Amino acid sequence: MTQQEVNITVVGAGIFGIAHAYHCLEAGLKVTLIEKNAYPQQATHRNFGQIVPSDMETFWQKYGIISLRLYKELKHKAKLPITEGGSFYVASDAEESMLIQELHQLNDTNGYRSQLLSKEECLRANPNMNKDYVQMALFYPDEINVDPNMISKALIDYMVEQMGLKYLPHHLAIAITDVDSSTIVECINRLRVKSKKVIICDGSDFQTLLPEYFLQSDIQKVKLQILQTVPKHIKISGNILTGWTIRRYEAFRQCKSYAQIAAKSTQHKLKEKDGIHLLFKQSPDGSVIIDDSHEYSDLTGECQYSYDSDNSINRFLISKAQYILELDDWSISRIWNDYYSQCKDADIYHKSIGDNIIICTAIGGKGMTASLGYASEHDNNIFSL
Repeated sequence: MTQQEVNITVVGAGIFGIAHAYHCLEAGLKVTLIEKNAYPQQATHRNFGQIVPSDMETFWQKYGIISLRLYKELKHKAKLPITEGGSFYVASDAEESMLIQELHQLNDTNGYRSQLLSKEECLRANPNMNKDYVQMALFYPDEINVDPNMISKALIDYMVEQMGLKYLPHHLAIAITDVDSSTIVECINRLRVKSKKVIICDGSDFQTLLPEYFLQSDIQKVKLQILQTVPKHIKISGNILTGWTIRRYEAFRQCKSYAQIAAKSTQHKLKEKDGIHLLFKQSPDGSVIIDDSHEYSDLTGECQYSYDSDNSINRFLISKAQYILELDDWSISRIWNDYYSQCKDADIYHKSIGDNIIICTAIGGKGMTASLGYASEHDNNIFSL
């Protein structure tokens, strides 16, 4: 049985694990990152890929803004697959228009840059949107999107080559024990990694390492369905977030009119149980990605959703997308599901086990946007050695 020794071991190489490893390396620590696959294959790899602090309430938005800055700083150094097109929240009626105007005022107060666009300005930026749908828009010029299929590999490769990260792909962590003032993580191939502290960022993989803690938590799994069209010769600028999103995202719940609008709204009741809201972005090949639905299941008991793609949800997403975007061909080239974990009542699952082991996971749909920022503060508090 071989053994390595480092300052910090991070289990799970999704964006949350990557973020913790990055900041520990920045602090001069010796870090090993353990991943069961060659590169992560779950939520970080399968998500929509938008980096939008604008969708968050104030507490998490500050972490999203830090992440946004770090992504841009690393874009050229780490050759990150980033598109800098901003985000457009497109209002389709008077209520949604009121909400984006109120949020724009809050942004001014909080110092986060946004710009109200007229219908004409929004359509000039995105000429393939249905003019009957667009009333006005709120534009965030600094926001970006990333290619989720490539971002984790780019970051890990950079940390290995330029920062001294020890990366262990194809190493499933199966046991963790405290030994004196150190902690040993044992992998399925009998490799043991000894470190002063361990942080576990294993997403929705609860069955392998310390399952008893996860089963006692309020963590639930979330399933999303995402679609992608065949390539198009059209222009979509940045991230397009529709009125469905305005009525769903946390940032808008801070607006003074939100509670009244939400209480009286009967719109889309048929699909509220599937948590549908519509987002669009364009891939480099011209195809349009359509996002998404949300179905929830507890960790214990029978899974409450099917792992298959629900065609009734896909048809519903496409039917609503067809009204918002004007495409000459709606052929779908790809359909896939994303899965992430989140807590029912808390923003994140964070638990210390003794002095040396920290579980930090279930960040929910905030992962791509907030992880780099959150870990910068978390590492300073937890891993100062």
